[in-house]
Amino acid sequence: MIRTWSFVAYLALVLQRLSQIVKPHPAPPLAQLRKYDLVRTQLTLEQPYHPAKAPGGFTLIPKDRYFRESEDILEHL
Repeated sequence: MIRTWSFVAYLALVLQRLSQIVKPHPAPPLAQLRKYDLVRTQLTLEQPYHPAKAPGGFTLIPKDRYFRESEDILEHL
């Protein structure tokens, strides 16, 4: 009986040590994101732009369909 309990205690100790050694790796991120400052887009003269205040100064936001839909949503809030 004592031999069985000592074996169980030894096995529990070994399993505990193994669980501390093996660390699960987190899943990789779904997407790699870059700072917006690093993104460069070409400006065209055919499209109007809206100047917006940014942390580093001003930035130009194109007045496209997405911009108009966003403004409509903000107006109706």
